[in-house]
Amino acid sequence: MAETTGNPITGLQADLMMLVANGTVTAITAKVQSVRQEKDANKIREVYDAAIQQLIAERSEAIQIAQALQSELDRTTISDSDMESLDATIGKLIDIFLPEGQGNEEGIADNRNLSGRRESFEQLRALINADTLKCMQLLGFNYKEAIGEPLTQMCASAIRSWGKPGKGSAQQSKRRGK
Repeated sequence: MAETTGNPITGLQADLMMLVANGTVTAITAKVQSVRQEKDANKIREVYDAAIQQLIAERSEAIQIAQALQSELDRTTISDSDMESLDATIGKLIDIFLPEGQGNEEGIADNRNLSGRRESFEQLRALINADTLKCMQLLGFNYKEAIGEPLTQMCASAIRSWGKPGKGSAQQSKRRGK
């Protein structure tokens, strides 16, 4: 199989095109036609054995390509149950990381900032419904990459900031009511 850097599907497509363009069936048909006139049974068996081995090898390669393509599809596709779970989880994450403001005067700027970020996440949540997800996936959109990776980075950043003095600790103290 061809090794490519970048999109693995492109490499798999190239492998599949090479397999199709190889013309094995045509070559084997020609060999079978030419051996029909042969009288030597050993020579006929050798030709047939070689043809069968070639077909088995190409079938094996086609199966490997199909499995790799299926793996790539599974990696980027979100199931219906995953979509429902995703909606519920995003709602919980919004509540955990972007709580509603307390309404005190010293935290007005922070509350506005949190409110804007919360609104952005609510818009993101609106994108995550079954109809939108299915349509976008059909168009080739990779939600796991587009949303999952930034969300992972955001969570990691929030977790890192919990132990550090400064902005993260101040927000954490406000949430606890200290």
